[in-house]
Amino acid sequence: MEGSLTPKDGDGILTLKGLMVIVGAISAGLGGLLLLYVDWDTPELLDKAKRYVDEVRRYLAERDNLLALDDRRRALLEMQKDIYEACELTGKDVPLDEVVKTIVSFASANLIGAIGFEASEKWAFSVFRRVGDGETAEMKRIAACWADRKREAADGRSWKKKEGLTGWAWHDRQEVVVENVRDAQWGGRFMAPEGKQKADDPARYVSAASIPIEIGEADEIWGVVTATSSATRRFRRDPSDVQSQAVETVRVVARLIAMQVALRN
Repeated sequence: MEGSLTPKDGDGILTLKGLMVIVGAISAGLGGLLLLYVDWDTPELLDKAKRYVDEVRRYLAERDNLLALDDRRRALLEMQKDIYEACELTGKDVPLDEVVKTIVSFASANLIGAIGFEASEKWAFSVFRRVGDGETAEMKRIAACWADRKREAADGRSWKKKEGLTGWAWHDRQEVVVENVRDAQWGGRFMAPEGKQKADDPARYVSAASIPIEIGEADEIWGVVTATSSATRRFRRDPSDVQSQAVETVRVVARLIAMQVALRN
């Protein structure tokens, strides 16, 4: 049966296919259990029963992913609504840095649900703005929402091009999505340069998504939104995986900030 398990436009929770997945799981489960009780001594029936049980497990796994994704999509929609409403109430004379802080503040209520952060994760969500020109140019953190509220309140590190995840997203002018920064393919590329490293960086910054904030017809890089987690594979590019929702959440915030920058300039 063709089609997705959830509506493409975000309306509703389950498509017909999604509903059939759940119904199918129940039907397969009942059929499997019935076979188990018919005749345990019949190898052929027992083999069929085992196949039914395997099918039930597959259906249930798909259902669980479906329901988890729906929870995250609902959180993402709520987050966007909160941000839109907050920006409508924010005067046009308010400095952009304060507007961004407002966006992150209102996003924080549903950020954990939309990305799917677990209680045990050390995660961080930060917005950087380009300041300075030429060799002095760098990305300065102007807003943040972290699991560790004390570190969130402390002054954040600024990044030049090719420094850390934010610096590379800026330099390459494209998204940086990393399942595990320790993978050999990266060769330590995203590690903080000497002088900016912290002892717990390797444990805190494992999976990440850094999305440039582009404005104007020339797609000028105004800033970067960077989300990180201590959990491997928290951020992934695979659209068939529930974790891809995490990356989309970061993209949404970057787009909403870009919209406000464009409107207020």
